Amino acid sequence: MEEKCCNGAGDSKPPDYGGYIQETNPFYMTVVNCESPHILSEYEMDPNLRNILTDFLNTTYFSNLKNCAIIPIIHPLTGKVSFHLGLANFNADPVNHKKIFGVVKEVFNYTIGLISNTFAYEEERRHHEFAKRALSACFILLEEAANLEELNQELKKQLCNFFETERCYILILDNGKLVTKVELSGFYFDFGYENLQDLSIPLGSGIQGKAAKSEKFISYAQTDKNPHPDFQHNQLHRLAALVPRNVLCFPMFYRGELFGVIELQNKIQTPIFTKLDEEYAVPFGIVCGYFLGKCLTLRRLENTRAAQFNGDTLLLRNLMSKKCDISKVILCDNQHSIDYDSFDFIPHQISEKHLECYCIKMLKESNFLDKYNIPFRTITWFLCTVRNGYADLPFHNWYHAFAVFHYLYMMITKFELIEKKVFTPLEAFAILIAALCHDLELKGSTSRYQPIRGAVIASLYSSPGSVEKDQQYKEFYRFKDLYYAVNIFNLKNVSPNSKKFPHLQVQFMTDVCIPTFNYLQKMIPEYGVLYKHVEKNLAKFQNLSDSMVPEKTSVEDLLQKKISEELIPEALKTTSPKLDRRKI
Repeated sequence: MEEKCCNGAGDSKPPDYGGYIQETNPFYMTVVNCESPHILSEYEMDPNLRNILTDFLNTTYFSNLKNCAIIPIIHPLTGKVSFHLGLANFNADPVNHKKIFGVVKEVFNYTIGLISNTFAYEEERRHHEFAKRALSACFILLEEAANLEELNQELKKQLCNFFETERCYILILDNGKLVTKVELSGFYFDFGYENLQDLSIPLGSGIQGKAAKSEKFISYAQTDKNPHPDFQHNQLHRLAALVPRNVLCFPMFYRGELFGVIELQNKIQTPIFTKLDEEYAVPFGIVCGYFLGKCLTLRRLENTRAAQFNGDTLLLRNLMSKKCDISKVILCDNQHSIDYDSFDFIPHQISEKHLECYCIKMLKESNFLDKYNIPFRTITWFLCTVRNGYADLPFHNWYHAFAVFHYLYMMITKFELIEKKVFTPLEAFAILIAALCHDLELKGSTSRYQPIRGAVIASLYSSPGSVEKDQQYKEFYRFKDLYYAVNIFNLKNVSPNSKKFPHLQVQFMTDVCIPTFNYLQKMIPEYGVLYKHVEKNLAKFQNLSDSMVPEKTSVEDLLQKKISEELIPEALKTTSPKLDRRKI
């Protein structure tokens, strides 16, 4: 006679950990729901219990296991099942079954209290031991949480040690698919990066995909002898060239959302994963998802910062690598008499070598240099350095920066935005500096092929989006190393406080200048006459565009046409006489 207790009291249910645990052991459910004596064949028994009983009977009684009788023991006080008794090779006459079962129950009525307490103590002891091991594993994982690769290796190692398995795979959910890396040679590899094959599994496909889609446990036993259909077409097992004996697959969660799936393979000491393994897989799914989610977020943040730092470093290197010959600007004997005090002014009327001189002249007339005590050599050095940072591109070049600078200068002066307290002097100065620096990062590598293919750089530099109202200050303070280098960052009253951001959203002319003028015309009606200059410039722009691009078939042209239809007022869409390009 052999007795077996199945995970504590018979009236207990799987613990509630905030998610439904899929019942994967039929024998466990048979025992839990057994409220009357029941005889099971050897094929209906738990594989682990069957192996134990077979070895015991062969070595002790030289007999084979044939069946097992399950007898529920009822507690006399509560009237509920306290535990179940198993009788191996029960061969009594069916007529005497009821009598034998009654005798067994009567015998255990005198010892049920001691046995129940012993079972409860043993279960509590096992939970206490597992909890200590789980906490120990978590503390070890905390030490490796800063590095994603080391955390992944340590996580798989701790899971294999805790659940006593041979292998562990971690699959992360990415864009609706589970991704991981698999060793192709048939040998298990601890998530290195050599000789690994990227694997992508759709949700609902295979064991891993079904576990992720249902967010429940999936467990199989003896898959090498009687393989499940999910095993026969499993990408992970096929690439790894391994057929696991048993599998426990459970989901990971991060911030309440599905994060991935963990698959444990080949339980070492038992032929099947127990219910205790499933119970502890729930908190491990949450802990592992939290560690990996935090580490992955940190990795993405570090990559973003590294990319930004590398970009800024490269930009600063390009700026400082070219020699700034400020003597040509300081000793320039040109009168700089071209009239730029109108919106009709065309920047290309000025020679490129005199653009810095006109920038300084505008800043002087705006009284920014005297107000903030900026030496002439310092502002000259700064402008020459910014000019060196612009690449020789067809459009986003130094001329373009000067054109935007001039446009904003005209807005500030003609609309008297400082006098009307729309901007503070410091805010207006920051906007002008931002206009000079706003395209420093543009390398000009966007081609027509990239927008059609949906390249990231094309979406970054070809989008018709407007400049946000705080971007002027961001440009002004971003390249602080450059300002230190040219000794212009010596203004004590300059502060990058977000509260000082302009309240008016300034749109650059290269994006959408017409809506800005609509807004300014309503805000400052007395300067509505300037709006007609914009109409004239718009006609020039349309004439130039039609002459230079006869066939508008590119993505940029289609976007430009769409924006023009949505943003340009109907009053400006009226037919106007085409201007001869040669007369412009």
